[in-house]
Amino acid sequence: MDEPEYKNSTTTTANTTNTTTTTGSPKPKRTASGQMKRVSRACYNCRRRKSKCDLNTIKASAGALGASSAVPPPARPPETSISPQSTENYNQSRYISPYNEHDRYGPSEGHRDTSMDDDDDEDSTGESAIGSGALRNPSDAWQRLTNVAKRGTDAPRPEGGSGGRANTNGAGARKGIFAYRLVENEVLTHGLVMQLITRYADNYHCYFPLVPRKYFNSACLDQFAEEKHLLTAVLTVASKDLTSMPHVHQGCSKYMLELISGIAAGADCDVEAVEALLILAEWEPQGLRPSIEPVGRGEEDRAAWMHVGIALRSGYFLGLDKTSFRNDAATGDTQADNRKRLAWASCYVSDRLISVRIGRAFWSRGPGPMTGLVSHDFPSLQPQSPHDEDYSKIFQAILDLTQLYGNVHDVLYSGMRTSRNMMLMGDYVKYIDDFRVAVSRWYRLWGKMPCASNLNVMLQMSYEYLKLYINAFAFQAAISQALHKPKGDDSVSQRDHLRAAFSNVASMQDSRFIYESVEAAKSYLTILTNYVDPERHLHFMPLRFYL
Repeated sequence: MDEPEYKNSTTTTANTTNTTTTTGSPKPKRTASGQMKRVSRACYNCRRRKSKCDLNTIKASAGALGASSAVPPPARPPETSISPQSTENYNQSRYISPYNEHDRYGPSEGHRDTSMDDDDDEDSTGESAIGSGALRNPSDAWQRLTNVAKRGTDAPRPEGGSGGRANTNGAGARKGIFAYRLVENEVLTHGLVMQLITRYADNYHCYFPLVPRKYFNSACLDQFAEEKHLLTAVLTVASKDLTSMPHVHQGCSKYMLELISGIAAGADCDVEAVEALLILAEWEPQGLRPSIEPVGRGEEDRAAWMHVGIALRSGYFLGLDKTSFRNDAATGDTQADNRKRLAWASCYVSDRLISVRIGRAFWSRGPGPMTGLVSHDFPSLQPQSPHDEDYSKIFQAILDLTQLYGNVHDVLYSGMRTSRNMMLMGDYVKYIDDFRVAVSRWYRLWGKMPCASNLNVMLQMSYEYLKLYINAFAFQAAISQALHKPKGDDSVSQRDHLRAAFSNVASMQDSRFIYESVEAAKSYLTILTNYVDPERHLHFMPLRFYL
């Protein structure tokens, strides 16, 4: 039975206005056939997620969350008398922003709002993007479900909701560098942050060019602040030697420790977190350790090994290892793919070098980046002007040398039992000869590469250390063989026995290897003392060159 309020348009408009003002809920609508149509009371976000909307809970938490999930309260109608036509226009204009009528009350039968169609198009596009990769393990499936869930939480918020009012009423939320923790807590200032970034770019970046160069521009400081792990690592390394401002390094180190703990605990992170851990592993600032400890007892190496391990695990979880092969995990974003490839190649280099240095097993067991990657695969390192260094070629030289480091470790130093048996059997000679030829070939290709003096010295020191690493195995083999031989006189001490065995090195079977290992050690120390400026270069070089 028809109610009187639906017969007259003027009465209908007035009643609807009064009802909306007092209750906040619309009256049921009629379709063209005269049947009553139920109107949705769910909010905008809940309709998009197709979930039930609890208005009481949403209204109670909307202010705390800063999101306008609940239906906004209607505006108070004017107290003056208005005509029926003006009343109808007023009711329509009230919901144009941020919602139109269909946005608030739901689509009617036979009519679908165009904005909802656009949302569905976006959802289908997101689903196709999420489902494009192949599932290789249960973790990939969980990650895909996580991405689907995030699409609901990342929905665009209306401009006129409670969140918009919160920004207009107060001073507004801090953005960019002013929202960065250390600046917000007044540990650092905007100017000091830029000074530390410049100090890092001038002194540290050349030895490990992992930070995107655009972040060294002050115009990109706000964008750099969004990558808190990488920015904090840069600030921590750059401030580690500022003795005049120790509180700066303490504040940066404290925040960096908090971020590292979050990564180790499984917090969400991106490729910038992997880059941050690798940078810390190269320099290991003193402030990251809970107490002041003396240098030279292996504390830095142990911490670097752990940081590289966390970086590699995070890289595996983010799928960075797939970038070792061209077009295997391309996402369409060339710049992002190149950055991931560089980060994973740096993981490989850091893992091999730190493991060789401390004699531990490698963290990464999968295929390395040595699948045909050359300098052109790292466009972010290529020179942007004729006066820039070609870091891409320098990085390729380091990659090739790191491959040799890894091969020597796998063949000669794979395990204590295997190495000892090889030393006693004497079948290591053919491997050492092959490695010596490979190292000589690398030196002919990269040893005379034109670059800055400090970078050339870095390559020379790496080359000499690899020669020492290879030939020292034969030196150790000669010692093991001498100890394994029975002594003619039991009264002779072990020291005297070794002294007699090495009294005439030229007559020994492995004399060429012994001489070359001693020569490599001398060359390394000569370069370090005569060709490296202690204040301008050695002071800023990574730990692996002087520990």
